[in-house]
Amino acid sequence: GMREQELKEIKLHGVSTVGLKNIIEFIYTSHVSLGLGTLQDTLEAASFLQVLPVLSFCNQLLSSEV
Repeated sequence: GMREQELKEIKLHGVSTVGLKNIIEFIYTSHVSLGLGTLQDTLEAASFLQVLPVLSFCNQLLSSEV
């Protein structure tokens, strides 16, 4: 099995609490709440966790802001 299976806590280096919260929200609801203050954290979490729909949405949002 996986080593993490035995642990009570798993550290996700490079993923902020805000970013992870937004990814979990998306997984459960198919919606994500983004603002300029949370966009970077959410983008990094989506990239790290390979949540492609959120990653795509963040990239579209960034492209439209330029």
